[in-house]
This record gives sequence, structure tokens and C-alpha cells, in this order.
Amino acid sequence: YGPDVATLQGKTKKRISGRTVASLPCPLPNYILRHHRHITLCIDVFYVQGIPFFHSISSKINFRTATQLTNRTKQSLNEQYQQIRKLYEARGFTINIVRGDSEFKCLRENLLPARFDPAAADDHVDDVERSIQTVKADCRTLTHGLPFKRVPRLMAVEMVLHAIKCRNMLPANDGISST
Repeated sequence: YGPDVATLQGKTKKRISGRTVASLPCPLPNYILRHHRHITLCIDVFYVQGIPFFHSISSKINFRTATQLTNRTKQSLNEQYQQIRKLYEARGFTINIVRGDSEFKCLRENLLPARFDPAAADDHVDDVERSIQTVKADCRTLTHGLPFKRVPRLMAVEMVLHAIKCRNMLPANDGISST
């Protein structure tokens, strides 16, 4: 039947691992910043098991972010947007246009200098809605592979964050770079 795993694990001595060096972000190629410095950001709020998430995706770059919201007030939406803006500015990008549902009209002044482009009444922003569908499909795939009948709230939050992280690991097929 093979080796006795419990005995092997019990008798194996733990080795001290070597030091790990914190990885720094790779520098962006000049052609990306030269041609794609100004970006359009699509934002929306979605729910997984009743938990609200603030989701954003940049057009062309296809970089996704998702953070759990405590509530949908103007203040919490603004805080999440400002964190995303700082993330892009730290890498040298500027957000010129923000596209979102009419629920984000209250943030119009807070989005400056970016211009807010609201969707029509009872309409959605296609890019972010498609991204939300993709993230939810990834979460359903993760859930299907688990041996549990129910998923706790914390696990649901981590599944969404894991799905976003995995989607950002590799460049998008229709993105601005193949690397």
C-alpha cells in the first residue's frame, strides 16, 4: 500500500528554510508607459453570498482589483477608489476616465481630475460586468472542488481575492503586452 505517511511525517525533522527576499515589482517597459499611461477604469459593486465587493478593471491593461466593503456609503466607496488610484499612480499610470453605474454619481467630485462617465439609467458597464461574471465563475469552480457543503464567509472573501490574484498573474490575451 506504499509508505506509512503518518510515520514518515512524525519522524521527519523540520529543516530550517533559507532567507526569502521580498520581491520588488518589475519595472514597466517604457513602451507601455509611453503608449498606455492614461487609462480608463471601470468600477462596480457586486455580491458573493451577500458580501459586497468593490471591483475595478482597467480597460486595455485588464488589471483587476476587488476589496470587501463594509457598507455602500459614499465614504467607503471613495476610500476604496482612492486606494485603487494610488495603486495605479505608484506604477506611473494616471486614471483619466472612470466608468461606472449611476450609484457612483455621488463620487463625481472625489474622482477628479478623472472624468466620470456614468452608464445610462438601468444600464451597466460591459467591461466590469463581464469581469464580475468571470470572477464569480472562478469562485464557483473553487467551491465545486472543495469537500465542504457550506462555505464560511471568510472563505468566500478569500476565494474572491484568490480569483482576482490568479486572473492578474498572467497577461490578458487581449491586453497591451504578451509578457
